[in-house]
Amino acid sequence: MKVITMTAYRRPEYTREVLEALAQCDGIGDWTLLPNVEPGNAEVIAASRDFHACACRLVVNERRIESKHPRRANAGVSPEGRTHRPP
Repeated sequence: MKVITMTAYRRPEYTREVLEALAQCDGIGDWTLLPNVEPGNAEVIAASRDFHACACRLVVNERRIESKHPRRANAGVSPEGRTHRPP
């Protein structure tokens, strides 16, 4: 089995953009997508649930999983929602 994993939270437009691009990939039907979504944003969950370009096993966590490391708690996303590299 060929598997693609992804995590998603709080960025519905970006999630839809990624899933739309993924749906256009040659041979995507031969893969299984395993999206793990943090709770709290119905649009992100719906976008993942509505993805049908390949087999999809959506997991919505029961609670938000946060980093215990203070510098890494929100690594990767600025307050404005832009991605960045952690220091």
